[in-house]
Amino acid sequence: MKFYDISLERKILDEISVDRAFEDIKAICEIGEKIAGSSEEGRFVEYISRRLNEAGVEHDIYTFKGYVSMPIEAKLKIIYPIEKEIPCQVYAQSACTPPEGIEGEIVYVGSGGIDDYKGRDVKGKITLAELSYSPPRPEKVRIAQEKGAIAQIQINWGLIERKLLPRGTVKSIWGNPTPDDIPRITRIPAVGITKADGAFLKDLIEKEGKVKVWLMTKTWRGFKDIHDIIAYVKGSKASEKFIILNGHFDCWGPGATDNAVGNAALLEFARVFTKYRDYLRRSIRLAWWSGHESGIMDGSTWYVDNFWDDINKNCVGWLNIDSTGMKGSERFWAMATEGLHEFIAKTITDVDGMEPVEVHRLIKVGDASALGVGVPHLMTFTAFPREEIIREVGRYTPIYLGWWYHGPEDSIDKIDLKAYERSLKVYAALSLRFVNLPILPYKFSEATEKIVNYVKEIKKLSGGIVNLNRIEHNAIELNEKVKKFEERVREKIDKATTVEDLEMEEINNVLMKLSRYIVPLMYTYDAGRYGQDPYGLTHLEYTVPNLSIIEELTKIPRDTDEFYMYLTKAVRKINLVSDQLEEASKII
Repeated sequence: MKFYDISLERKILDEISVDRAFEDIKAICEIGEKIAGSSEEGRFVEYISRRLNEAGVEHDIYTFKGYVSMPIEAKLKIIYPIEKEIPCQVYAQSACTPPEGIEGEIVYVGSGGIDDYKGRDVKGKITLAELSYSPPRPEKVRIAQEKGAIAQIQINWGLIERKLLPRGTVKSIWGNPTPDDIPRITRIPAVGITKADGAFLKDLIEKEGKVKVWLMTKTWRGFKDIHDIIAYVKGSKASEKFIILNGHFDCWGPGATDNAVGNAALLEFARVFTKYRDYLRRSIRLAWWSGHESGIMDGSTWYVDNFWDDINKNCVGWLNIDSTGMKGSERFWAMATEGLHEFIAKTITDVDGMEPVEVHRLIKVGDASALGVGVPHLMTFTAFPREEIIREVGRYTPIYLGWWYHGPEDSIDKIDLKAYERSLKVYAALSLRFVNLPILPYKFSEATEKIVNYVKEIKKLSGGIVNLNRIEHNAIELNEKVKKFEERVREKIDKATTVEDLEMEEINNVLMKLSRYIVPLMYTYDAGRYGQDPYGLTHLEYTVPNLSIIEELTKIPRDTDEFYMYLTKAVRKINLVSDQLEEASKII
């Protein structure tokens, strides 16, 4: 890494104190369950502000309205072919049943993804799904609602002997709702049950065929005052440019691993980076978000909405820290927008010695709220061994956050301090490299190569239903231009004898402008640059989400009204993607 002071990195990593961070974790957990809008949230804000003041860190506290929710009551009973009460937990943002409850037949839908509904009629019925991130909880409920189900029951993950009820939210709307979102507000009740009771219900369905239940739920949801805390460490050269190092603070239960570990890490980074601020090229903003758990990213989305222009012009990276250092976790697992995969893998290997590093396409979870703006995102944490996940869950799922997830058992004994210390050092190095590398660490050929391959794949799949020639041409042209640009940058770095020889500003301006096209192209669907697609939306799993409609189109019978409606939308999506590719090419 030419023109990067590795000795400064060593000093900063040596300065990071896991013991100091752990003391903050204990204090944060002692506050208790910090549901957005609660008095405990207020106590947390006071604590973080006091600790930042002690470290001499400038910060702001923002108060705003967030659309949050409070679970109140739920009851579930099998009424046919036997009678049996089953303990359950209503999810935040669940719809309420009438006071007398509802009745319905249960249909098991596996993970609750779109493909799990093939051949199943769930209209007027209650779906039974497995808790996982494939798809995430709110997307399971959104799909069930779309398919005509009247409620959903979710089975907790973990070993069958663990008698834990899952908690969380089922709001798929990312951030505060707008008038356009009213039809998308969750209209069906949703509850969680234990793994054991889920197994009992599945066995009963298999033996008896038809199983009916009675369900009653009660929740509160609406707008409440919630808070964001933003701290500032100003760089000494290109100080207007910044990364946002961030994590949520609201939690279910004590929230030791989800996410006191992230909150304390941010405090420690604020302290250490402030001490070395005169050696930083760019700036660091540290953010503690509310409205993550009972809202769905209300805090981070509010910040993006209200500081959109500044983020658009100046934010070079979005680093989310959440649920790392868990007891039993070992290897680093990372996900990032394409363009940062090589950067994050190399940094983890340099700091931790681990290789190879698994780096995956980013899933829009966490607080990945600036994807529409075009800010490159990354996240990493120490993950459980594959065999441990399979043992607990019954199958492999890439994101597994411990059997204690979202419960009263998420206490400080679930933290492995050695794994946590490794995470602190990796995040400190990622942050420092992001702000101090003269050239931003983007390699967008990772993205453009994938786009070309996906366009060719979807063109073959379409069978000529739509014309993809222009998109294919524009994708290939952008890929070739990006590769040539990266080669010129490498040559410039090799030849440079001083950092001034690099023409950094010109190169970084091109990289930032490219990010504002490439990231939204690969991580938005209907929302575009200014809105937010639903949490866990299935379309976002595709390399170019806007082209996923072509795959849907191929499954619809020709010469039907539905086919021509989808065809119209597909053509418009094609035009949008083609223009984005063409405009990105003009930057280079």
